[in-house]
Amino acid sequence: DQALEAQKERGRKATHREVGDWTVVREGSEVQFVGYDQLAVDETRVLKYRTVKTAKGAEYQVVLNETPFY
Repeated sequence: DQALEAQKERGRKATHREVGDWTVVREGSEVQFVGYDQLAVDETRVLKYRTVKTAKGAEYQVVLNETPFY
């Protein structure tokens, strides 16, 4: 039982992540999904971003004004 609990705790620590607040770069803009009509966009702008810290390091999540991705 003790080994199982130790393994569970290691698993919890490995998946722990800290998600930061959104930093707004451009106010009042809406996201436009264009994926049904095209697979790429020529120009896009970052609307907001945030940092996600995990056991492996930091990652960033971004929201773009125009994107072919969900």
